[in-house]
Amino acid sequence: MPKSYRLEIYMPGSADEVFVMHESAIAFPAIQKGDIVCPGEWPGLPNTALRAVSIQHVIWNRGEAETSAWITCVYTEEVSLTRELLIGNP
Repeated sequence: MPKSYRLEIYMPGSADEVFVMHESAIAFPAIQKGDIVCPGEWPGLPNTALRAVSIQHVIWNRGEAETSAWITCVYTEEVSLTRELLIGNP
């Protein structure tokens, strides 16, 4: 059964508005609550980072082709992108 993987990162504080979505034929690395996602050059969040506050995994089958989709939904909050955030407090 062919699989597809999708990573959905939601706007800070939203459970409805997807900020960015990526699809792949291979699984994405695991993301856990508390992980920091640095948007880099994504539009709309300069000099900030996103913290994963909740993760939801959705697995479902699509159509008669018997493909399955593995979707990881990452709900976020906006945090200031600081050196301490990136490397931790000494």
